[in-house]
Amino acid sequence: MFWSECVTVYKQMSCSSYYAITGTHPLLPTNIVEVIYLQLPNSFLLSTNLIACQAINLQHCQEDLKQLHDNVLSTCCLATICFEAKHAAIICNYNFQTGNLILMRNIRIEVTHNKKMRP
Repeated sequence: MFWSECVTVYKQMSCSSYYAITGTHPLLPTNIVEVIYLQLPNSFLLSTNLIACQAINLQHCQEDLKQLHDNVLSTCCLATICFEAKHAAIICNYNFQTGNLILMRNIRIEVTHNKKMRP
């Protein structure tokens, strides 16, 4: 898998997926001539060796992982707050107690079953 193809910085993570996985920024050639004449690596890593190397690299950057976790968590919380604000008229809190029997009726399914089949 080539993580260097994923260098876009994501707003939720505030970094690229390559940086989130490896902890380093990718080195990409900016010159088209350099792109054409890049040499192949001397040896290819097996998947298990690559995963082991990446795991070791991730252990070295705990503070980056903490910041990444905080960014993703704050984005999820913000998305939840925005969802609640957007759907405030629809969301109802009935305060059901544990053990209460609740019956629900899905009207959308009934509407679709009542329609005639058409060719």
